[in-house]
Amino acid sequence: MQYLFHQGVKETEEIFTFLYPTTSDFHDPFLFNDMKVAVDRIMKAIIKKEKIFIFGDYDGDGITSTTLLLKCLQFLGADVSYKVPMRAEGYGLKASSIHRLPDNISLIITVDNGTTCHQALTSAAKRGIEVIVTDHHEISEKGIPNCLAFLNPKRKDNTYPFQHLSGAGVVFKLAHALHLALDRDWSIHYKEYIEFAAIGTISDLVPLKGENRTICKLALEKMNRAPSEVLKTICALLKVNKVSSSTISHQIAPLLNSHGKLGDPNQSVDLLVSENVNAENVMRHIELNEKRKRMSDIQYALCEEEIKKKKAFEQPVITVHGNFQKGCMGSLASKISKKYRKPVVIVGENGAGSGRSVCSSKFSLLNTLNRCKEHLIKFGGHHCAVGFCIEPSDQNIQSFFATIQEAAKKEGSSFSFKWYFTEQSPVEFKRGMLEDLQLLEPFGKDFYQPIFLSPSQQIKEVKMFGDNGEHAKLITEKNDTFYFYNQSPKVQNYRNQERNFFYSSTLNDENEFLAHAIEQPVNLEYYGIF
Repeated sequence: MQYLFHQGVKETEEIFTFLYPTTSDFHDPFLFNDMKVAVDRIMKAIIKKEKIFIFGDYDGDGITSTTLLLKCLQFLGADVSYKVPMRAEGYGLKASSIHRLPDNISLIITVDNGTTCHQALTSAAKRGIEVIVTDHHEISEKGIPNCLAFLNPKRKDNTYPFQHLSGAGVVFKLAHALHLALDRDWSIHYKEYIEFAAIGTISDLVPLKGENRTICKLALEKMNRAPSEVLKTICALLKVNKVSSSTISHQIAPLLNSHGKLGDPNQSVDLLVSENVNAENVMRHIELNEKRKRMSDIQYALCEEEIKKKKAFEQPVITVHGNFQKGCMGSLASKISKKYRKPVVIVGENGAGSGRSVCSSKFSLLNTLNRCKEHLIKFGGHHCAVGFCIEPSDQNIQSFFATIQEAAKKEGSSFSFKWYFTEQSPVEFKRGMLEDLQLLEPFGKDFYQPIFLSPSQQIKEVKMFGDNGEHAKLITEKNDTFYFYNQSPKVQNYRNQERNFFYSSTLNDENEFLAHAIEQPVNLEYYGIF
C-alpha cells in the first residue's frame, strides 16, 4: 500500500480500481473523435459485403493490432483481408501499396500507422477508396490526415479521456464500439481480444496507467486462468507456468516480433488468428527468435567495439554508424542506452536508423530528432524510442551526428537517478511479500516494479551463463539467487564476499531476484530512496 501512495494512488476507490479493475472501468469508445463515423462505415461495408483491407505494421504492436481487428471483423461477418509490410518495405501505408491493391477494395483500415501517411491517403482518394486511420503516434506539423475517420487519442481536438493507448489499444476500442453498436455484451466478448491488446500495449512501452493498466490487468487474469489456444501453446513451448508483464515483454512479444525483424510478420498474424494452433509453427517462431538473439549478441559486440574506439560515450548522444542488421538496431540501441544511461542513435549502412533514450529521464529523443529533421528523409516515434531514415552518405551521416549533439543540449540532461523504494531483506519474500507484489501487476513504463536495497549478503557461489558467459548468477548463503545480466566481468571474483544488492523480484519464485547493481560500500551516486 505504501508503494501505491508513492505512485500517487491514495484514495480508497482509486486503490480498489487499481488493484481490481473490471470491464466497467473501460471508457465509452464513442468518446473518440470520429468513432461513430468509423463504426457506421464498417457496418455498411459488412452489410453490403464490400471488401475491407487492413494495413498493419511489422512491430509487436502492429502485429497484434492487425490480429485483433482481423478477428473482430471476421467474427462480425466481414469480407476482410490484410497486409503487414515487411521491414524492408518501411513503415506506414504508402502510395505504392495503394497502387497494388485489387480493384474491388473499397475500404482500408490502418492499424498502428496512418497518421503521417498523407501521400498514400491522397492516392487512395484518387482511386475512390475510403480510409479509416486507427493510430496512436504523434501528429505531425501537416496536421490531421485527410481520411474518412481518424481515430487517434493524441488528436489536439481529442474528446477521449485517455491519450496513452497503444495501436492495439485503439483497435480494442474500435472493437468495443462495434460490439456496442450491435448490442453485443462486451463484458463477455472482450475476452476474445484483450490478450492481443495487452501484448501490443506492453511491447510498445506505453505508460501502464489508466485504461492501459485495465487492459493489461484483465488480460493477465485471462492468460493465467483461461488463455486462448494459441497463447496456451506458446506458453507451454516456452515453459512458462505463470504469465506476468515481464513474460510478455521478454518472451511472448519478442517471439511474435521475430518475424517483424527477420522474416515475414504476416506469418505471426497467421499464427495468432489460426483456429487450429500448429505447435510446429510456434517452434519456428521460437527458433527464429533464438536466431535474432544470437545475431543481436554479435551486433552488440561490434557496436561496443565502435563506441569504445571512438569514445562515443563521451558525447551527449552516443552515435554509431555501421553494418548493423535493420531488425536488430532497436534492441541494440536499447541495450547500449541502459548500459551507458545515455540516448543512443544507430545508423545502418542503408540509412535506416533507430534510437533509444533513458525512459526514466525527461530527455525526449523525438524532440531532439525534430531539431535535426533537415538531415532526415523521415522520422517518427516516441519520447524514448524513435526510428528514422537518412541519405546514407558518410558526409550526411557525420553532419547529422554533429547536429544531434547540439540539438541534445537544448533538450536538457538525460541523466536519471535509479531510485530504490526501501531497504528490504530478501527473506521477506518468503513471508507474503511475493504475493503482495504479484497483486500490483502489471508493471511497466510509468509503473515500474519497486527496487529494494538488501542488507549485506554473503555470496557463496558465482556462476556465469549465456552464450559468451556474459550473465552471472550469484547465490547467497541463504540460497537466494540473484541474476545479474550483461555484467559478469564485474562480479566474477565476488565469491565468499559480502555485498549489498539493489534488486527486484522475478515474480516467479520467492527466492529468485534480479540484481540492478551490487555495491560495497553502498554507492548512492546513482541511487536514491523515494
